[in-house]
Amino acid sequence: MACICSAASGFTQPYLGVIFAKVMNLLTVPPELYEMLHGPDYLREELDFWVLMTCLMAVISLLGMTLRGTAFGFLGQNVTLKIRDILYVNILMKDIGFFDFRENNASVITSVMA
Repeated sequence: MACICSAASGFTQPYLGVIFAKVMNLLTVPPELYEMLHGPDYLREELDFWVLMTCLMAVISLLGMTLRGTAFGFLGQNVTLKIRDILYVNILMKDIGFFDFRENNASVITSVMA
């Protein structure tokens, strides 16, 4: 889920470049030329389409970034919990003599778990 959302939010940036190039191309040609070649409303319809595509890319980017952050956060939280659980179980299974050494006292083990 997180990787799919990352890809969705990542593909919007290059596609926005294509959209901006199309819009700039439409705006640099004189409007009279479009009216002669394609009709009176061609320029307006094309610009409306590309503006809607820009809005669509913004929505996809917003959803992708939001879901990506949520999914990776949830994944990181679960991995950290699992690692701490494994570490805690292994510490509890040690012999009592393990804790007599200076490098294995309570403060060192607590800082490792944190």
